Amino acid sequence: MTFGQSRWPAADTSVNSHGDVLREFVADHPAATHLWFVDADIFFTTPDCLGVMLAELDDDPSAWAVQARFEWVEQNVGTGASKDIWAGRKQQLWATVGGAPERPFYGQHKPRCHPGCALVANTPVFHRVADIIGLSAGMIIGMDETSAGFADTFGLASLAMATHNQRYLLSAVTVGHYHGVSYFDPANPLDMKRAECRRRLAAIRAGETFTPGPFG
Repeated sequence: MTFGQSRWPAADTSVNSHGDVLREFVADHPAATHLWFVDADIFFTTPDCLGVMLAELDDDPSAWAVQARFEWVEQNVGTGASKDIWAGRKQQLWATVGGAPERPFYGQHKPRCHPGCALVANTPVFHRVADIIGLSAGMIIGMDETSAGFADTFGLASLAMATHNQRYLLSAVTVGHYHGVSYFDPANPLDMKRAECRRRLAAIRAGETFTPGPFG
């Protein structure tokens, strides 16, 4: 396993560079059969997560990706809620080119394969989508609220793959996801997440059973 820093460190960018990092990763691995995207704040609690996801993806020829479930979402929102988080939610949006926007418009949050923990088949179609459409977030501007809206990271790519009759699956695998560790959210304290990570690591090193807090 090797690690490398992207050209867009989070601390030095003016916008979310997540999609740029993912797109460059895809471009750097054209010969790979599969690509596994995993956020830095993901943790695994069950064995062979990758093996299970690979089998699920290979069993469905119409699937271009399989996404893991997120433990907190499954427990607190509902079984299966990890797929298409926020999809269909009405949002107030602002857009401008070269000047301040005069007023907002409304749209819906678009469904997407969440890249927090997703295995993707690196097909020629996906590779072209990543190259041409990209994997960054995007906004669809329009007056029709059903077609306008916001597509978060991987969202535009998910929509583009759907035009090829390719779908993404929700895996049987469940992982932990701390969410939002690269920015400050007073309602979601970062220090508490870091403290739990340290407790989790200490338990692993000591061979002890870990009791998770509200973020685990």
